[in-house]
Amino acid sequence: MKGKQKKKKSSGKLWGISEIVGALIIIYLIGYTIYVGASRWIEDEMLDDNTKTIYAKIISERNYLGNCAVSQEYSLSYQFYVDGKPYKDDSRDTEASIGDSIKVEYHPKYPFFNRVATSSTQD
Repeated sequence: MKGKQKKKKSSGKLWGISEIVGALIIIYLIGYTIYVGASRWIEDEMLDDNTKTIYAKIISERNYLGNCAVSQEYSLSYQFYVDGKPYKDDSRDTEASIGDSIKVEYHPKYPFFNRVATSSTQD
């Protein structure tokens, strides 16, 4: 007579809650990485082809950098107007002061695509 083997009862579930949550986190991280990479690529492509330049003013809106909980390092935003509508973005300059002017390049049809102009940018 063969020994009796205990059979594990199967609940019928393929995945438990922890596996589902883990899979969702992985899917989110992959999707977010693709989204960020694609949006930066699109912005660069838009601004590499056809841009206009304008002077923007540094405003008091702060953009805190990384995990600077102790030093609270930040950069200030800039703001400019196209056809009376305001647009703003992060200057990424930790030494800028409120009221300073900086040169910004933007896409004429989509001004929300903008960046601080490099020194090689022509007028």
